[in-house]
Amino acid sequence: MSEIIATNLRCYFYGEVGDADLEPPFITAHCKTLSHIFDRQIPRRQYQRTCNWCLFESACGLLPADWQWNAKVVSYDAATSTLVVNTLTTTNPAGTGVAAHWFAAGYLIVTAAVGGAQQVRMIGDSTAPSAGSMSLVLATPLKTEPTAGDVVNLFPGCDGQRATCIDKFDNYTHFGGMPFMPVGNPTVMRVTQPTGGGKK
Repeated sequence: MSEIIATNLRCYFYGEVGDADLEPPFITAHCKTLSHIFDRQIPRRQYQRTCNWCLFESACGLLPADWQWNAKVVSYDAATSTLVVNTLTTTNPAGTGVAAHWFAAGYLIVTAAVGGAQQVRMIGDSTAPSAGSMSLVLATPLKTEPTAGDVVNLFPGCDGQRATCIDKFDNYTHFGGMPFMPVGNPTVMRVTQPTGGGKK
């Protein structure tokens, strides 16, 4: 069967195609405009104490380039997905405050010194730097085992807490949560019935 390339293309619709029926030479498509907004089952912003924004998205206001650490691979244990790095550098003023768990829930990019192949992984946890080295536990193993000297770019994680936004990122003006809201809604709290068995 030879390939037919469409010509004289025109755009008459912007939106999402739910399904399509093919009856050559016609294609009947069932489409919706802005369904990703109007048909959303879960609201984009929820009433919660933690932040609604993902770190580095536009509403967060922080740029990945401003929160990048650079390091070099020392060793990698494939059995435990533990990557040891050293030579940590950054231009971020918070660079001197790196402590245990600083990069937890963040991510890293490992670039091979030979060939330039890259691997991206989420960071499950991290230790505090000691004697210039730091251990990173990866959420999933690396497909290709890195070698000593490979370049690593590290980006910290955020747990969405108000204190983290203030103390770690100094970004409270962009905090997207409601940190002082009550845990339960007092208007729908269950009324406790008396349990006494006494009679008049």
